[in-house]
Amino acid sequence: MKIIDITDKAAKEIKDLMDKKSIGPEYSLRVGIRGQGCAGVRHFLAFDKPKSSDDISEINGVQVVFDKKQALYLAGYRIDYEDGEEERGFFFSNEKDL
Repeated sequence: MKIIDITDKAAKEIKDLMDKKSIGPEYSLRVGIRGQGCAGVRHFLAFDKPKSSDDISEINGVQVVFDKKQALYLAGYRIDYEDGEEERGFFFSNEKDL
């Protein structure tokens, strides 16, 4: 089961970043959350080596890892990339919120 989705635009940008920064194939895109409480959760992306506690998936040509304990909090999220005049970067949206 696919926990998250990555748009074509975001996948291309992730692959381009990995090429530009010479990030080797032993690294994956880590998707996770930080903090829980009144302020809610913050999502993050990083390049990291898989750990034994991780779930590993290939999504839209990108190897993605996340801690299995966070699967419930990540389920249904989509990672997209915006490259506009006012905003540039990756963002998360949840199909439950659309």
